[in-house]
Amino acid sequence: TDITGVNPYLTPLGYYGGPTQTRALMRFYLGPVWSKSLYADNPAINSGDNCVKIPSCSTLNPAFAITTDQRGALRNVVEIGAYEISNFAASLPNTTVSQSYEFTISQYNATEGNFTYSMSGLPSGLSLTQSVSSGVVTVKITGTAGQPGSFTPILTISDSTGRFERVVYTLNVGSNIGGEDIREGKEF
Repeated sequence: TDITGVNPYLTPLGYYGGPTQTRALMRFYLGPVWSKSLYADNPAINSGDNCVKIPSCSTLNPAFAITTDQRGALRNVVEIGAYEISNFAASLPNTTVSQSYEFTISQYNATEGNFTYSMSGLPSGLSLTQSVSSGVVTVKITGTAGQPGSFTPILTISDSTGRFERVVYTLNVGSNIGGEDIREGKEF
């Protein structure tokens, strides 16, 4: 499906899950319930061709069903592009208590627009930073985790029009006992 001459309301290129960077679809919040129908102001939402999910479809007749987006999130009513609005949780690289941590979420040219990033749910000692240098905006998680556990940080990206996207992540922080890195699944 192709729509031209309208703003697609995309985030800057970034790590929002999956093997490569992508651009997330932004939406405008119109009510208290999480529903795609409430975000219908984005022309890409629910505007893709559902035939990509059905190999026997006579319109596109895909060789195989494309049932997930680039990140692995299941497609319901198909969006245009590589990003599907869903409850998908992206994984952040694991870390250990007292280990320095840095992970870049997005790095983009400041001329792409005025975007604000915020993140809730990080363990103590980690924070989200947004900096500008030579016209390049860098958004990253930095610090040293102060507590072990499994965390579900939520990234919110918003623009000056009130549109936003939320990306849910998972982050596992292992214990560091006597210099040994103890994480889930690691035996000693």
